[in-house]
Amino acid sequence: MYTAGAGGVVAELGAIAAVGATFTGEYYVGLGKGNSPEEGFRAFLIKLGGVEEIQPKPGLGREERIKRMESLIEDSGLQIARPTKVAALFTYMEGSANFITEDDWEDVKALLNSFLEEWGTANNINRVIVWAEGDSINFGIAIVVDGIAELHYISINFG
Repeated sequence: MYTAGAGGVVAELGAIAAVGATFTGEYYVGLGKGNSPEEGFRAFLIKLGGVEEIQPKPGLGREERIKRMESLIEDSGLQIARPTKVAALFTYMEGSANFITEDDWEDVKALLNSFLEEWGTANNINRVIVWAEGDSINFGIAIVVDGIAELHYISINFG
């Protein structure tokens, strides 16, 4: 902010805006609170729709999401094993899901319960192997079929 030579105050604000006008001369300006086009466009849509801004819910942290899934496994009477490296001759991905928001929990829970029942309970397994790969955590069950080890697993993406 500085004082102009002619005697006024000039402020320089850095923001990204989205502007729209109608044929009747009305106009709408959405000024983002940050420096992204998405924030400017979101503000524009809020003004255009005449609604109040909805604050996003605070999200679950990665560790909280992992703990929730591991608690579900432990509550099923299974133990969790965390090997330093997972290597199996045959691996089968049995499913995947995203767990980014609280709204995803029911789908993740259903997938995890179904997997534990189909591969754990049905095969008298008492432990689940857990390992991370990038933005995902995997839950696996190792079984032996005709003398050959197989690893069946599901993958939960944290985005």
